[in-house]
Amino acid sequence: MWLCRVVDNKIAVQKYLILAGILAPVCLVLYFLVPYSRTIFRQVLQYLALGAQYGKKFAWVDYAYKNYGNLVRAGDNHVSIAEPEGRQTVDAHGNGFLKDHFYEAFVSGLSGVFNVRDRAEHTRKHDIVAHAFSPGADHGFETHGRQSAKMGKAT
Repeated sequence: MWLCRVVDNKIAVQKYLILAGILAPVCLVLYFLVPYSRTIFRQVLQYLALGAQYGKKFAWVDYAYKNYGNLVRAGDNHVSIAEPEGRQTVDAHGNGFLKDHFYEAFVSGLSGVFNVRDRAEHTRKHDIVAHAFSPGADHGFETHGRQSAKMGKAT
């Protein structure tokens, strides 16, 4: 009796292996061909690409605002917000969102101010370099640059 179960299990495993052997190449072909096809898969945001090609993407986005509201998808990874208040909500410092994992791709060794995802660490690093970008430091650099330019030196 146990021998029949073993044989049945082997047949079931063979069926799955055959199915996997057929589906794997099909999925691989689809993976490479679908991005280049002109079917419905590629036409989702094609009107925006066409508008961008002719310099009229703003008109398409405006049309989308009028038809769909103040929040529209304007690209594969781009959402466009019509109202300034909506943008403030998304970009606000206390919105509770972390930066995307995308920013980790730019970390080589130690993370910097712009690619760190932790809010406390970002604040600490920001406080260290904030003085360099203050209006006083900027004015001092402009003064130094003007004096060097008058004397014919490169800064």
